[in-house]
Amino acid sequence: MKYVDCITGGVTSPALENVLKAAIRYAPQPDWYLQHFELVPTKGGDYSVNFILVPLNSGEEEVFIETDGLSWGYGGEGPHGLATVLADLLIYYRQSTETNKTLRERIFRWVARQPQDQTQTVSAQELLSRLA
Repeated sequence: MKYVDCITGGVTSPALENVLKAAIRYAPQPDWYLQHFELVPTKGGDYSVNFILVPLNSGEEEVFIETDGLSWGYGGEGPHGLATVLADLLIYYRQSTETNKTLRERIFRWVARQPQDQTQTVSAQELLSRLA
């Protein structure tokens, strides 16, 4: 597995774009897809979100992108950032055909309702089915 540390350094547009840039660099479509992501609360009230990208060809290594600065469980800037990154990845990997704005808004509503104190692993397919 390839590990990519993508410290977002806050929820700014350039920081959020760095996650998609890392995905494009290490796991370019159409040969890859977002398999799942992990919401991981850490000590001190910080959060880590990990994205696992998997090749369609089983001969390649998975890509593990680790981030900080994104969050969930409330209606603030961190959850909006997480919704933006998830929408960007799902559209980039052609796992959703919705417009970015519509998908981002639907994901945000889901992200804002997630418990902050629990680690969760959610597949891309499961997320999309929860939004339906």
